[in-house]
Amino acid sequence: MRFGKTAEQQVQNKKLFRIMHIIRRVLFYTILLCFVLLYFQCGVYRVADNNDSMIPEFKPGTRVIYDRFFKYHEGGFPSFSPRYGGVKRGRAIIFTKKFDDFVYRGIGRVIALPDDTITFDENSIIVNDKNYPVEHNHPHETICVPKDSFFVLNDNLASPVNDSRHFGFIRLEEIEGVVVFSLGSFFKAFGGN
Repeated sequence: MRFGKTAEQQVQNKKLFRIMHIIRRVLFYTILLCFVLLYFQCGVYRVADNNDSMIPEFKPGTRVIYDRFFKYHEGGFPSFSPRYGGVKRGRAIIFTKKFDDFVYRGIGRVIALPDDTITFDENSIIVNDKNYPVEHNHPHETICVPKDSFFVLNDNLASPVNDSRHFGFIRLEEIEGVVVFSLGSFFKAFGGN
């Protein structure tokens, strides 16, 4: 009965140890690379406490994750579609609108894409035959959404927070990202604000 390992067993154990060491390193660097890519691709936006514009989906204080690379893919896999491939009708976006005396950073829902037709009717906005019963300050007219521009409305149409009814179209370069999902329920489950 032998208590020591044979030379052949020691060589096999060294090979197995090296293979496991290489696998651990590859996994570590793969996970690290994924986190670095997510850090650059995703942003976090917190809906202001006094902002009721996106109720009921995004309540005041809700944090949302948004995709900064929306221009280059649709949904999550690169497809190199049009420059605004990730911005679709009905998607919520994070945008920054610059004015002469202040900068407004907000969240809104896209209802009209480039080349869509918008009709401002009495107490309603009609986009491609879809009616949004909402008050507005525009004269009765029909306009076409310009290239690389979008028309954005609040989910809560009665909210005093401004949207495209007040400041006009959101240009592509003003969009920071497309909302992917909300962290609101996640933070509430763990007692966060």
